[in-house]
Amino acid sequence: MTVAWELLDILPQKWDPRREQPEDYEKEPHITNERNTTYFDNRVTTNGTLGDIFQIFTDKKLTPSDYTPDNQIIHMSEPTIVGTNGSCINNGCENAVAGAGIFFAAEDAWNHALKVPSQIGDTHITQSNQTGELLAAKTAAKIVSVDTELEIETDSKYVIGHLTSKFAKNGR
Repeated sequence: MTVAWELLDILPQKWDPRREQPEDYEKEPHITNERNTTYFDNRVTTNGTLGDIFQIFTDKKLTPSDYTPDNQIIHMSEPTIVGTNGSCINNGCENAVAGAGIFFAAEDAWNHALKVPSQIGDTHITQSNQTGELLAAKTAAKIVSVDTELEIETDSKYVIGHLTSKFAKNGR
């Protein structure tokens, strides 16, 4: 048994099974059925077969770390709730013009009205209410600080899908 402990003692931090692991502190998202709500699951602990969960990303220029990153998320305040909506005149037509709205609270300086740009760099942006919805959600997330828990209220199944299941599936 002493040899086993000695071997464990020489393992790098991130491979030492005695250290706290994400599954030790991760909690399931707080889900209520008060409204038709979908919550993003930010846990890094996965389930399934190794083939379902294992991916290798390498960069020859980077030296691997022996340390485990601290993935704990500690929110110091209540979640910030923001309402988002997209809109489009002539949706689906060549002359469509899209926009979006972001609402935090009455008279709030963070409230925004946005126009969907027709182009970003060399990329043409399709003018649609869904593009407006995505722009509103993205902009709302950029407005608040990175350590703020943000609840985005949207009626767009397209945005909900991209921020929850498709985000988790594609990893981005």
